Amino acid sequence: IGTDAGNELVSGGSNTLVGGSAGQQVTVGFDNTMIGRSAGLRSGLDASSLDPDTYVDLNGAENVLVGRDAGRNFYDASFNVVMGSGAMRGTKDESDFTGNMTGDYNVVLGYKAMYTGPTSATFNIVLGEEAGKEITTASNNVIIGSQAARDNQTGSGNIIIGHLAYRTVANPENKIILSNTSGLPLFDGDSLGSGNAGNAVKIDGNLSAASDDTRSIGTALRRYQTGFIKQLFIGDGTPIVTSGAGSPEGVLSAAVGSVYTRTDGGVGTTLYVKESGVSNTGWGPK
Repeated sequence: IGTDAGNELVSGGSNTLVGGSAGQQVTVGFDNTMIGRSAGLRSGLDASSLDPDTYVDLNGAENVLVGRDAGRNFYDASFNVVMGSGAMRGTKDESDFTGNMTGDYNVVLGYKAMYTGPTSATFNIVLGEEAGKEITTASNNVIIGSQAARDNQTGSGNIIIGHLAYRTVANPENKIILSNTSGLPLFDGDSLGSGNAGNAVKIDGNLSAASDDTRSIGTALRRYQTGFIKQLFIGDGTPIVTSGAGSPEGVLSAAVGSVYTRTDGGVGTTLYVKESGVSNTGWGPK
C-alpha cells in the first residue's frame, strides 16, 4: 500500500509493505513487515554494483521496520526489529540506489537509533534517540538511553544504560555502564568473563548497606584477595584504622580507640593508639 511500495518485487512473498516507497526495491525477500515512507526502501540492491538495475538474491527475511526511513538501506539483513524515524537508516544519500546493511537479530527503537547502519552488527538491543548512532560492526550490546553509546562503532559486549551514557567514548569493549551524563559514570564495570582477574567495578558514589549491621562484604568461602582503604571505620563507626608518614600527634583528628601505623616509623614509633580526646592530640606511641 502506497506509491512505489514493493514496486520492484520479483519473487519474494508474505511481505507487508505500507507507505510511499516502503520496500520499493525488495526483490526476493520473505516475511518482512515494512511500514512508513521509505522504510526498507533499498532492500534488494547489490551494494557493490554501479547499475541500479542489477539485483541480487536478497536473503533478508522476517524484518519488522516501522517509521520513515527505518532500515532504508537494508541489503541482506534478517530478523531485525526496527522502529523509529531514521532508525537503522544508513548514511547513503538519496541518489545512491544501493543498500549496504547486513546485520541480523538487532532490536532498535528510537529516532535515528543506529542511524549510520550496520555492515555486520548482530544481536544488539538499542533503545533511545540516537542511541548507538554510529554502530557499524559492534555486536552483543545492550544500549538504553538518549544518545547512549552514540559514538560507538565497533565496541561489543557492552551494557550501557542512561541518558548520554558513554556518548562520546569510542568503541568500548565489555563494559557495564550506568550513568545519566556523558561524564564520569555512576557505575563502570569491566566484564571480561567468569573468573577473569581483569573483571572490575568502579562506582562514583558512596556504597552503603540497605539496613544497619545486617550485611557483609565477602564470606569465609568467598574472600577478597586484597583491599585498599585509606581509612577504615570500625566497631560503632567512630574509631578508625589508618596509616601515613610522620606522627599523627597534632595532625590527625580521631576518636579514642583509633589506630595509626607510621610508614616511616622506627622502634617505638611505628604504632600509635588514640588514648584520649576527640581532636588531633592524645595519640600514644606503642
